Amino acid sequence: SPNPLNQVVQIPVDITSKVQNSGIYTMTLKGQDLPMQQQTFVVSKTALLFKIGADQALVWATDLKTGLPVAGMNIEIQEGPNDTILSGVTDQNGLFSKDWPQGVKDKLESSYGGVNILVFGSKDGDMAVTGNDSVWNQGIESWQFHISQGYVEKMRSYIMTDRPLYLPGQAVFWKAMARSEVDGKYQLL
Repeated sequence: SPNPLNQVVQIPVDITSKVQNSGIYTMTLKGQDLPMQQQTFVVSKTALLFKIGADQALVWATDLKTGLPVAGMNIEIQEGPNDTILSGVTDQNGLFSKDWPQGVKDKLESSYGGVNILVFGSKDGDMAVTGNDSVWNQGIESWQFHISQGYVEKMRSYIMTDRPLYLPGQAVFWKAMARSEVDGKYQLL
């Protein structure tokens, strides 16, 4: 039929002519009698890893192609639009770390991670962004792919890798443990 209902239809869209520079882009899709959908994405040569510590912020900038540190990248940490709380430059190891200002530290301690922070990096026309936004998975939740999110009570699991960070091309080794809790004791599943 010319108008298939409840069927997935893939329409390839070439955005390379519009997306040539590093930056933050938003793609908007609107169909006849359909609600508007938006997806925001970042085009960058650099990856930013951001960690919130009790006393300080840590940012690590690495080149996405080589995995090497990006030294001399300008870093700006914001709590809201145009509200810069920390700024500086990455060192020769691609690291930037700085103590939190007292007001921000108090918020972080009292909000259980509910403070949304964005981290921006820029160097030689390239820019990167990351953060701790609590809605990082919006638009890619498992239910949107028909994957169950069932909750199993009294089960504990732990997954770990042999180290916290890998370079491109390195093998990742991991192990997982899962146990059920019965009468306050762990048992094999």
